[in-house]
Amino acid sequence: MAPRSMTGFGRGEAADGDQVWVAEVRTVNHRYLDQRVVLPRMYSALEDRVRRMVAARQTRGRVDVTLQLAGEAAGPPRLRVNSELARRYYDCLQQLRTELAIEAPVTLADMINLRDVILQEEQNPDYDREWALISRALEKALDECRVMREREGRSLKLDLV
Repeated sequence: MAPRSMTGFGRGEAADGDQVWVAEVRTVNHRYLDQRVVLPRMYSALEDRVRRMVAARQTRGRVDVTLQLAGEAAGPPRLRVNSELARRYYDCLQQLRTELAIEAPVTLADMINLRDVILQEEQNPDYDREWALISRALEKALDECRVMREREGRSLKLDLV
């Protein structure tokens, strides 16, 4: 077995149409396997699969894995206005204006910060489709990291010899 450095970096991408996943893996020396996985919140259900995939390739070391959705699919979140709730808030604010004799009108700025007036719609991703892309990107990143660690290991061996 060739000597390997514990320090490495790898990057991988996998695309399907406008869906592009980017995986980055960084490793440093650590006595045990210590993984840190960063995924977009919506895909946190896939974290365990990522950890298992890394554990199958790494037995020890600190492994930082970052997975990002890029391309058009990573565009801005879908937002929606809760008009009924906004009307109720507006009516309440108008009532307060009247009861407290406040002359200033109710403005959009007053409304925008009220809870749940603008909602970010939860998207329901197809986890199996996403996993197919994520695992390909992660596989490439892990392979690239391994190659870098082996290259660094050979260099360290030459220095020691």
